[in-house]
Amino acid sequence: DCVSDTSSTENLITILKAMDTTQNSKATDFLGDIKDAKNEGGTRVNGLVRDAETAELVDPWGNYYDVHLDLDLNGKIDNPNTEEVSSSTTELHKTAIVFSWGKDRDKAVWKDNVGSWGIAQ
Repeated sequence: DCVSDTSSTENLITILKAMDTTQNSKATDFLGDIKDAKNEGGTRVNGLVRDAETAELVDPWGNYYDVHLDLDLNGKIDNPNTEEVSSSTTELHKTAIVFSWGKDRDKAVWKDNVGSWGIAQ
Protein backbone atom coordinates (compact mmCIF):
# COMPACT_ATOMS: atom_id res chain seq x y z
CA ASP A 1 0.00 0.00 0.00
CA CYS A 2 1.00 3.61 -0.49
CA VAL A 3 0.58 6.19 2.28
CA SER A 4 0.68 9.83 1.26
CA ASP A 5 -0.94 13.14 2.07
CA THR A 6 -2.29 16.17 0.23
CA SER A 7 0.67 18.48 0.93
CA SER A 8 2.58 20.11 -1.92
CA THR A 9 5.67 18.20 -0.71
CA GLU A 10 3.98 14.91 -1.65
CA ASN A 11 2.89 16.36 -5.04
CA LEU A 12 -0.27 14.19 -5.18
CA ILE A 13 -2.74 17.05 -5.65
CA THR A 14 -0.43 18.76 -8.17
CA ILE A 15 -0.51 15.54 -10.22
CA LEU A 16 -4.26 14.97 -9.85
CA LYS A 17 -4.99 18.60 -10.88
CA ALA A 18 -2.90 18.07 -14.07
CA MET A 19 -0.33 20.66 -13.07
CA ASP A 20 2.49 18.08 -13.34
CA THR A 21 2.31 16.66 -16.86
CA THR A 22 5.42 14.54 -16.33
CA GLN A 23 3.43 12.38 -13.88
CA ASN A 24 0.05 13.04 -15.56
CA SER A 25 1.00 12.96 -19.23
CA LYS A 26 -2.58 13.22 -20.51
CA ALA A 27 -3.12 16.35 -18.38
CA THR A 28 -6.35 14.93 -16.96
CA ASP A 29 -7.78 16.93 -14.07
CA PHE A 30 -9.03 14.11 -11.85
CA LEU A 31 -10.32 16.45 -9.14
CA GLY A 32 -12.41 18.91 -11.15
CA ASP A 33 -13.65 22.03 -9.41
CA ILE A 34 -12.51 22.22 -5.82
CA LYS A 35 -13.10 25.46 -4.00
CA ASP A 36 -10.11 27.51 -2.98
CA ALA A 37 -9.12 27.43 0.69
CA LYS A 38 -10.17 30.32 2.90
CA ASN A 39 -7.77 32.29 5.05
CA GLU A 40 -8.83 32.15 8.71
CA GLY A 41 -6.50 33.80 11.17
CA GLY A 42 -3.49 33.34 8.90
CA THR A 43 -4.25 29.66 8.27
CA ARG A 44 -5.52 28.31 4.96
CA VAL A 45 -8.53 26.06 5.60
CA ASN A 46 -11.12 23.95 3.79
CA GLY A 47 -10.02 23.77 0.18
CA LEU A 48 -7.36 23.99 -2.46
CA VAL A 49 -4.17 25.98 -1.92
CA ARG A 50 -2.19 26.52 -5.11
CA ASP A 51 0.34 28.65 -6.84
CA ALA A 52 1.61 28.49 -10.42
CA GLU A 53 3.50 25.23 -9.89
CA THR A 54 2.01 23.32 -6.93
CA ALA A 55 -1.28 22.50 -5.27
CA GLU A 56 -2.32 21.06 -1.92
CA LEU A 57 -5.61 20.31 -0.22
CA VAL A 58 -6.42 21.23 3.39
CA ASP A 59 -9.31 20.22 5.63
CA PRO A 60 -11.59 22.61 7.58
CA TRP A 61 -8.92 22.89 10.32
CA GLY A 62 -5.92 23.50 8.04
CA ASN A 63 -4.55 19.94 8.12
CA TYR A 64 -3.54 17.93 5.09
CA TYR A 65 -5.63 14.85 4.34
CA ASP A 66 -3.99 11.43 4.66
CA VAL A 67 -4.37 9.27 1.55
CA HIS A 68 -3.86 5.49 1.48
CA LEU A 69 -3.87 3.63 -1.86
CA ASP A 70 -3.99 -0.09 -2.58
CA LEU A 71 -1.10 -0.41 -5.02
CA ASP A 72 -0.88 -4.21 -4.96
CA LEU A 73 -4.52 -4.35 -6.14
CA ASN A 74 -5.64 -6.91 -3.56
CA GLY A 75 -8.66 -4.77 -2.64
CA LYS A 76 -7.47 -4.22 0.94
CA ILE A 77 -5.85 -1.41 2.91
CA ASP A 78 -4.57 -1.58 6.47
CA ASN A 79 -7.03 0.14 8.78
CA PRO A 80 -5.31 3.28 10.16
CA ASN A 81 -7.92 3.68 12.93
CA THR A 82 -6.00 2.30 15.89
CA GLU A 83 -9.10 2.52 18.10
CA GLU A 84 -11.11 0.35 15.69
CA VAL A 85 -8.51 -2.28 14.84
CA SER A 86 -9.37 -5.73 16.15
CA SER A 87 -9.13 -9.20 14.72
CA SER A 88 -11.95 -8.41 12.28
CA THR A 89 -11.09 -4.83 11.29
CA THR A 90 -7.33 -4.83 10.69
CA GLU A 91 -7.99 -4.35 6.98
CA LEU A 92 -10.51 -2.30 5.05
CA HIS A 93 -11.90 -3.69 1.81
CA LYS A 94 -11.13 -0.54 -0.16
CA THR A 95 -8.75 0.50 -2.92
CA ALA A 96 -8.32 4.05 -1.61
CA ILE A 97 -9.16 5.90 1.60
CA VAL A 98 -8.80 9.51 2.67
CA PHE A 99 -9.06 10.91 6.18
CA SER A 100 -8.63 14.10 8.15
CA TRP A 101 -7.18 14.36 11.65
CA GLY A 102 -10.16 16.41 12.78
CA LYS A 103 -10.49 19.48 14.93
CA ASP A 104 -7.99 18.35 17.58
CA ARG A 105 -5.36 17.79 14.83
CA ASP A 106 -4.34 14.57 16.56
CA LYS A 107 -4.09 11.58 14.25
CA ALA A 108 -4.20 9.13 17.19
CA VAL A 109 -7.51 10.38 18.63
CA TRP A 110 -10.14 9.02 16.26
CA LYS A 111 -13.34 10.34 17.86
CA ASP A 112 -13.22 13.52 15.72
CA ASN A 113 -11.35 12.22 12.66
CA VAL A 114 -13.28 12.22 9.40
CA GLY A 115 -12.74 9.35 6.98
CA SER A 116 -14.02 8.26 3.62
CA TRP A 117 -14.89 4.78 4.92
CA GLY A 118 -17.10 5.72 7.86
CA ILE A 119 -14.99 5.79 10.98
CA ALA A 120 -16.66 4.14 13.95
CA GLN A 121 -17.32 6.48 16.88
